[in-house]
Amino acid sequence: MSKKFTQLTPDTSPAAADLVATAKSPFGAGSSRKVTLANLLKQIFLADATQLNITTITDGEFLKRSGTNITSGTPSAGGTTTYAMLPWMGDCTGSAGIGVANQVNAVRFTLDLGITVNSISFRVAGGSGGTHAAVGVYNSAGTTLLVDSGPQSSASNVVKTAAIASVVLSAGTTYLYAWTADSAIPVMSGITAGVAAQELINGGTANIFSAANASVAGQLPATLGALSTLSATSGQIFAAKVQN
Repeated sequence: MSKKFTQLTPDTSPAAADLVATAKSPFGAGSSRKVTLANLLKQIFLADATQLNITTITDGEFLKRSGTNITSGTPSAGGTTTYAMLPWMGDCTGSAGIGVANQVNAVRFTLDLGITVNSISFRVAGGSGGTHAAVGVYNSAGTTLLVDSGPQSSASNVVKTAAIASVVLSAGTTYLYAWTADSAIPVMSGITAGVAAQELINGGTANIFSAANASVAGQLPATLGALSTLSATSGQIFAAKVQN
């Protein structure tokens, strides 16, 4: 016995392969068709009748339009940038020595904008022949060296730039910026952060550290090891720039 559409049994959990009846070109010649729920629901029609097709979306991604396709994207806390100053933007008129040869110091930072890093730079402000320095970025635990300048000669007062394989630093993610030198003599341009500022940065939760693992001939270690709060002293933060 035929039933009215409204008399059919409700399907509260339809499957992707279930069928829905459609009328093809209802205002023209017209014909009855069928479509699976999977094919029906991957189409989106805008107010101007533009048809968009949804592609595969993985967990944690969001939808974005690309032409007539709906594709996946990764959320960003604030877009991207072409360069960033480490550990933060500030007055670079100061200068800093490492204090102890082969010591590795680090400061915690978070980027407001994401960046694909292809190079990292720092400036030698007081060179010394035969010495080397390096800067880099580790993950927040200090267990992975993500960006590494490698040993750079600190013999003369110049900007040192090291090209690296592309690394993405994401907005809203916490990292550790680290610096070192194989001698206490060379001086690098530094972010101006006096004792009072450093004490404030370390207040509550510490953010400036010395690492247990030392550098060798200006090469940062693969991991930082245990981190100890670095006592505030004048001029101890090297400045660096990452850029794409």
